[in-house]
Amino acid sequence: MKFSQVIFGVAAAASAVSAIDIWMYLEDKACENHYVAMVCTGVNPGACCYYDGAGANSVGFRAIPKGWRLDLTGYSTKECKGLLHSVGMVGPTDWCFKDDTGKNKNYRSGNYYFSSSPKKRSEAESSCVRADTMVLPDGTKLDVSSLDEVAALEL
Repeated sequence: MKFSQVIFGVAAAASAVSAIDIWMYLEDKACENHYVAMVCTGVNPGACCYYDGAGANSVGFRAIPKGWRLDLTGYSTKECKGLLHSVGMVGPTDWCFKDDTGKNKNYRSGNYYFSSSPKKRSEAESSCVRADTMVLPDGTKLDVSSLDEVAALEL
């Protein structure tokens, strides 16, 4: 009885941290915390996080639990198509794709999968979630989830 309670408790704790945040950094200083970003908070594996605007200079993955083996991807369209970058990783709690060439990559979306998942990236039948938070240079977080796409673009 106690063994099953421990197993269920561990499973509940694991599910509580089974989502990460995907950041779309809008300014030239890619992947730095003190610049404007649009964020999808608590994104589940396979879900596509997108940003309605003209494009971001980088896409970051934050709050990754230690030890997770993930495939991270950044795309040029808001439907998680048009692959720009992809990496398999284990270990870091933050990862960011940025444009090192000096040209804007125009990231519009990103997602992640567990590396052991049998689902391929090309089978992207995932749900899409729009950025729900805007983070300002001073760290202020604004909830933009209730704004329609037009209002969100005006920010």
